[in-house]
Amino acid sequence: MPAEPFNRRVEVLVAVVDSPDETALATQLLEGRGWSVRPWTPDTDAGGNREGDDEASAIGSGRLGLLVEVRLYGARFGAVQAALSEIENLARRHQAGMWVVDAVLIEHDLAHDYRTVFHAHRRLPERPHPMARVLAWRTMLGIVTPDGPGRCGCLWIRRRRR
Repeated sequence: MPAEPFNRRVEVLVAVVDSPDETALATQLLEGRGWSVRPWTPDTDAGGNREGDDEASAIGSGRLGLLVEVRLYGARFGAVQAALSEIENLARRHQAGMWVVDAVLIEHDLAHDYRTVFHAHRRLPERPHPMARVLAWRTMLGIVTPDGPGRCGCLWIRRRRR
């Protein structure tokens, strides 16, 4: 099945009942939608102290955490709510034991501009048209004056012949 186009990504923390069957069912359902699923572990700092104790308690005892990257197409403002409703409807339809704990919109790195810059330059003629040189000399010598359309400066030519 080809992947659908997306322009928004939402990272969702999903709590799943801590049993192999429920975890496998939830992973299969979420990956079946084309979303990436990986196990979640609470963060630890450099000293080995757990920073995620409050997050682990938010999941609850007897549950595992899964990080799901939901890919959506649409507006930025409703992306998080759309991801939540997609997962909740999927759990309700298949009666899976999974609950959404937290969701965050993944923003693009705006420090680097990935747009392509085009520069337009006027093309110089490789060789001027031969008639252009003749017209330039005629104008410079006063044989033909650029008086406007249909007026070639014939009065000056007549005066010169006299």
